[in-house]
Amino acid sequence: MTDHSDDDAEEVSFPTGETGSDPLETTDLNFVQVPGGGFGQSLSLDQGSIHSSTTPEERKRGVVVLFLSLTIVSMGLSSIFNILPPLARVLGYAEWQTSAIFSVSAFFWVFASPYWGMKSDIWGRKTAILIGTGGYTVSTILFAFAAHAAEASIVSLSMGFFLMITARSIFGLFGSSTNPAANAYIADRTAPKERAAGLGLLAAAFGIGQILGPAMAGALSVFGLLVPIYFIAAMGGISGLLVWRYLPERTKPVQREGRVKLPLLDSRVLPFVIFGVALSLVQTIIGQTITYYFMDKLHIPPEVAPQYTFPAFTLMALGALFAQFVLIRNFGLKSRTLMRWGIGLAILTLIAFVIAPTFGALMFAMLLQGLAFGMARPGFSAAASLAVEAHEQGAVAGLLGGTGGTGAILSPFIVYFVYQGISPEATYLMGAVLLAVLFATLFWVPAFKVRRDH
Repeated sequence: MTDHSDDDAEEVSFPTGETGSDPLETTDLNFVQVPGGGFGQSLSLDQGSIHSSTTPEERKRGVVVLFLSLTIVSMGLSSIFNILPPLARVLGYAEWQTSAIFSVSAFFWVFASPYWGMKSDIWGRKTAILIGTGGYTVSTILFAFAAHAAEASIVSLSMGFFLMITARSIFGLFGSSTNPAANAYIADRTAPKERAAGLGLLAAAFGIGQILGPAMAGALSVFGLLVPIYFIAAMGGISGLLVWRYLPERTKPVQREGRVKLPLLDSRVLPFVIFGVALSLVQTIIGQTITYYFMDKLHIPPEVAPQYTFPAFTLMALGALFAQFVLIRNFGLKSRTLMRWGIGLAILTLIAFVIAPTFGALMFAMLLQGLAFGMARPGFSAAASLAVEAHEQGAVAGLLGGTGGTGAILSPFIVYFVYQGISPEATYLMGAVLLAVLFATLFWVPAFKVRRDH
């Protein structure tokens, strides 16, 4: 069991608001300095005087900037999930091709994410985050150009498909730098007992983005299905500017050199990697097929599908936000409790997808699905973070970031052989079975049974 809060870190609490106020003002995180990391070269608590390379106000501002930046990134990601399925049907692409566009990106994400996580230990978290936001912006612009060229018959559908895959590959190679660096940035600055809340804050940023992104896509899609994609590319550029200008990190990179690589087969993290791949596979399948499911089950024309599905994605994000801002922050739920409750509820939501007969029932199922993964994801990330040492935070964040891509690589096979080959309902039943296996491992795999966050 690893606990680096007492011997390795001095903890300073910087409350930024009262519970129940605006989410951006409730980041009551405990910032810490750990050997070789933290905020700067010195942080002393001598007679209440703090000497560091960044001020408390700057650190508070940094959390807000990171929150806003990740919200913008999430808006783009959720918009793509909302827009691409109806766009693909208008262009004439099959469901498996849509899934493949995401999967090729995910393939590169798997290998690039651990690399960027380790590089963030050397270059600094801010540099890695900037690489990620830059890759995200450039790849989104190229994706929009490729889709526009295919829609306007400037290139063939086959060439358009190839160009869209190429654009998403750039996202996988470079956009994958943001998440591990952001997670490590927060992990550097939180004590173990606050880790779930700190990482939950990042998950909340993604949750808000998942609310705003589909809503934006639904509103702008009335002007054309490609308009939201151009808009989110511009937002990605704004995200990078915010990080570059306002995110404080002044620890010299040399202080992070010499950190060992975290092996994939390390017994402390391997169970979490396997867990993360399986969890990501189920979550990715839902994300990639749910818009198709709405169109197929409710007979919605693709041109107007984003206007029907954005309320579903909004409710899903609200469920996740409720988990992170209410359950995690106010009830002090431990990481393993979050994992168990989250996985258990996710199983029920997948069954609800199958039996839901109406639009309203599907809306409620999406709300519960967001609540479920809003608990499971931060719990899983926090437990893995607490399983390793302070100097390994970037490496473990990179490995966990790669699990999301691995799940997305496998999803086209499920979409092709199950969603298209058998039935949409069979896809969600298969996901429920896989989550049931994960739920069982939480009680008999030793790594999941150890209490770390206390």
